This record gives sequence, structure tokens and C-alpha cells, in this order.
Amino acid sequence: MPILGHLGPKPRQGNSKEPKEPKDNTKESKDKSKNSSRPEFLSHSRHESSFNLSIPRPKLSKKYHSSPLTPTVKSVNNPSSHGGWSHSGSMLGLNNLTRPQGSRGHSPLPSRNHSPPAPPPNVKLSFEVESAPLVLYGTRSESTGALLSGMFRLEVVERPEKLKSVKLAVVQKLRIHKVPSNSGSNHHNSHIKCPKCEVSTSELARWDVLATELELPKQTHEYPFSHLLPGSLPASTSSQLFSVEYFLTATAVPSDPAISPYSLAHTLNIFRAVIKGADKNSIRVFPPTQLTASVTLPAVIFPNSQFPFELSLDGVSLSANNVNNGRTRWRMRKVNWRVEETMKVRPNHCSTHNPNGDKALIVETRTIGQGEVKSGWKTDFSNNGKVELGDCNLTTQSAGVACNVDDPTLGITVSHVLIVELVVAEETVTQKNTTRAAIPTGAARVLRMQFNMVITERSGLGISWDDEVPPTYEDVPHSPPDYHKAVGSPVSTPGPLENIEGLLGVSPSATPAPTEGISERLEFSL
Repeated sequence: MPILGHLGPKPRQGNSKEPKEPKDNTKESKDKSKNSSRPEFLSHSRHESSFNLSIPRPKLSKKYHSSPLTPTVKSVNNPSSHGGWSHSGSMLGLNNLTRPQGSRGHSPLPSRNHSPPAPPPNVKLSFEVESAPLVLYGTRSESTGALLSGMFRLEVVERPEKLKSVKLAVVQKLRIHKVPSNSGSNHHNSHIKCPKCEVSTSELARWDVLATELELPKQTHEYPFSHLLPGSLPASTSSQLFSVEYFLTATAVPSDPAISPYSLAHTLNIFRAVIKGADKNSIRVFPPTQLTASVTLPAVIFPNSQFPFELSLDGVSLSANNVNNGRTRWRMRKVNWRVEETMKVRPNHCSTHNPNGDKALIVETRTIGQGEVKSGWKTDFSNNGKVELGDCNLTTQSAGVACNVDDPTLGITVSHVLIVELVVAEETVTQKNTTRAAIPTGAARVLRMQFNMVITERSGLGISWDDEVPPTYEDVPHSPPDYHKAVGSPVSTPGPLENIEGLLGVSPSATPAPTEGISERLEFSL
């Protein structure tokens, strides 16, 4: 049986000593470090000298090469775990290097199945709003509305276009972002959404620019429009629960049914600004104690801003006829505050998903500002005692703060409340105790107050559209007559007119009466 040798170093034979050559330790250590960092590929032909030539070797049917025939390359598509180098698939890496870049995922040649690009539209629609920003001044019941005016342009670009109808409209869109589940239907309990339940659209105004079929020549056609938006409309709102949007839309329907209608939508931003008035003073009483709180707040508050807050707490010191043979008083420890925003909306369920017609409101409350005050007030225990907190600024700097909205028609409401909590502790002052001014009794109370807030946009000058328009003659008392009455009134001929005709040499008999001639000319002009 043949014995195969191992691929290790050459074994020593007997005690024969061979002369040793001096070795460079530095060079040997460097070679070892290099050999240890990279794998060593051994072949039969490389270590043939280490075997005894008299030992027969087995015949191999195939020639195996431990070292690759091609140089080791980095595979781009299938990197290996050894730092991205592929040792077993060297031919695959070579194919990746020689393959053109265009064959990876897409063809470099353009596809022949692509259709030619669509020609540009022959009709272009545009809006030019000429009116001032749409601001509703005052509350829903006080506002006179906002005036919308502008110019609508329809441009026929290349060739005459035959249109069937052209119309303009002001559209209001209410979108509900969170639709509650309804136990009486098979809808809204999953992620499925219904467009009819989420969006409700109403048309506020409409203009039929072209009611009959007509061929328009190649030019720009202009159409002026104006509309008075009522003051009862809710302002444009975008919140987590719902959103109210307004659009100015234009639609041109061509006579050819193969051509899709031309449409354009322009967003209208409607704001509501309540004129700032005097500050509001509120008084709160907390029985059974004698504490009374007076709070001063501004009438309106602007979103993402600070507002002043003043507090006065009376009755912190009680009379001497109290327990413990001394005086009992209240000391304020801390003031907590927060601003809450409450949104309510009536969902617009369609008849399919709400067969019972339930109109349950969706209510969502979130905090848009909060904080606490632990110092900064002045305390006076003389007489009944008083605690004053002034120059305190609260803030509503939160993302997506919505202004106040109240619209019973759409069923949407946005309100804001300021909640203030006063933490007071009871303490006793005795005449015998001289080391400490007061001794806490361990009793404490939390005085909670709520104040309604009006958050609105800034009003600026606060001039409504009806104050900017100059008055007409009919609106001013003791005004001169209008032109229609002056033309229709009879005209009298002055006396000196006959003398002028005599000077010109014209006989009165040959000339018609001046009154009749003037009346004929007036009738012709009319």
C-alpha cells in the first residue's frame, strides 16, 4: 500500500548536522507577518522535493489546480464575506468586469414600444386675483364678508378651439382625517377609506362663461369675475382632525369627446381676524375658604405667540379668632398652567356606510402649551393678605395651532381653554414661637380655574372691504339727482334764446320750437 507524505516541512534525518547560515531576524519576522496576513495556496509540484522519490504516488484521473487560472478579482454583483473578494468565483468576477454597463438592469438602447410624447394642450387657463387678501373681520355674526375679484384668462395657443362650455366656481371642501368606527355598519373598522365619507364639497358661487357651443379664435380671452364671500364662512383650517379648504376652479369642456376637459384649481386662503378689544377681567371664588382670585387676560390671542397673564389672590390671611390661638394663612407654592385645544366635527357618513343616520360628534383634545411658575410673585400678609403675580408671559408655540372656528352648518368647532391651577399650603403663625415665623399645618389645596380663549389671526389695519369702497350718490343724504332723472326731466327753453336767433338772422317761424328740437335730440340719444 502506498504511503503518502504530508505537506509539512522536511523532517530531520538522524543526528546529521548541517551547517547553519546566519539569518536576519528582522527580515524573517517581516516575511512571517506577510505570510500570516494572506492565505497560502500549495500545489503538488511546489513541494515535490520534500518527498522521497522512491515512494510511488497514486495516479490522479484529473489534474486539480489549487491556485486559480485567472487572477483573483473583486465581484461586483456577489461580494463574498472576505472583504468583498471572491476566491472561488474568479471567472464570475472577470465576466462582471468585461460586461458592459448597459446590460445591468436595463438596455442602453431606447425601446421601440414607447409612444411619442403628447402634444402640448391647445388651451391654457389662468387666474389673476386682483382683490386684497380674503380676511373676515369680526366674529361670525359681525363680519360683513370679504370681496373676491379678479380676471380669468383663456388662451387659445395654436389653432381655433371649439368648446362646449366654460364655467368658473368657488368650491368649499371639508376633509375629515379621522373617521370613527361605526358599530352599525361594516365600514371604518379597518384601514379601508371611503371618499364620500371623508370629503364633502359644496359650491359657493358659479359663473357660466360659455353656456353654448362656440368656436374660439386663436387669442387670449378674458373674463372678469367678482363675488362677496359671506362673513359666516369658516376660515381655512388645517388640523389633525379635519381641514377646510377653498378653491377657485375653472373647467373648459371641448366639443370633441376624445379630448379631455381642461381644468384649473387655484387655492383661496380665507382668514378670520377678530379686532382686539379691552382686556378681560375674571373673578373666581373658592368656598369654603375666603380665597378670591382675579385674573386679567387679553381679549384675543394670536397663534404661535406669547400673551400676558396677571393674577391676584386675595384673602390669604384669616382673622385672629382662629384655631391654635394664632393666625392661619395660606402661602402659594406653585402655579401650573396649560392651554388645551378641543376640536369637534360631525362626520359625513354616506348612506351606504351609515344606514341608521347616526350623527355622533368626533371630539379630540390636545395640549398646545403648558408650564409652571414657582417664583416671581409678591406676598403681603397684612390685613386680609394678598398675592400678586404680574409680568408673566404664557405661550401657545405648538405645531399646527388652529384658530377658533364655530360653524353649525358644517358641524365643526375649534375652541381653546386656559386651565390654571394654584397650589396653596396652610400655615399657622403663633406669638409664642419666635424661632420660626410660620408652622405648616400639613393642609394644602389646589385651586383650579378655566378661562375661554379666542385665538385668531392678526387683524393688521382692521379695515373691511365696505369701509374701503367710497360711497355712492344714493347712499349720501341730500345728494344731487342721478343722470337718469336729469335726462328724463322736461327741459324748459330760456327766454334769451329768441334774441340769439334774431342776431343770427334766423326767423322763428322757419325754425322748429326749441323745446321740441331739444326733446327730439334727447330721444335720439336715448
